[in-house]
Amino acid sequence: DFERAPEFAATVQAGVRSADSLGTVQVRTWGELAPDVETFIKLKLGGTYVMMFVITLIIAVIVANVVTMSVLERTREYGVRLALGESASRLTSSVLIESLLLALFCSVIGTGLGVALVEYYGAVGLSSGMGEIETAGVTLTGVLYPKTTISAILFAVVTVLVFATVGTVYPALRIRRIRVMDALHFS
Repeated sequence: DFERAPEFAATVQAGVRSADSLGTVQVRTWGELAPDVETFIKLKLGGTYVMMFVITLIIAVIVANVVTMSVLERTREYGVRLALGESASRLTSSVLIESLLLALFCSVIGTGLGVALVEYYGAVGLSSGMGEIETAGVTLTGVLYPKTTISAILFAVVTVLVFATVGTVYPALRIRRIRVMDALHFS
């Protein structure tokens, strides 16, 4: 873990100091020895977050489309409910809550499946098909061992919930413009 490497190196250096009376042993992090690798890892992490953002944005567009179609298909139902005296704000909030609950439910299922896959491939490894690669004097194996991080899980769940909410706002507000007589004749 490149973020915790400096504190780990300091701990090891303190242990070595007590055993090395001449002071000839120095502990260095691999970031100090191979800064190119550290840069590569930071770029990889940044690229991962950008890709997750793009995928989630696509999901938000799909959610907006689904909710819009749902609102259009239920226009007659909304007209009846409005005619019976239900407020437009209550209908709007019901659509928002329904969408958020669905997004939360799907986030939990998706997170569970994703964590299970990452844990599986973290144990058995995932071959990149490239064999070993050497860069900046460091040999990297062609087998990847992913691991689950809390930050990645939180990023994914929060992003899905935010985009689901944003994707639901327009269709939900569309309900406020429904005219009862037009909705009752809507087919």
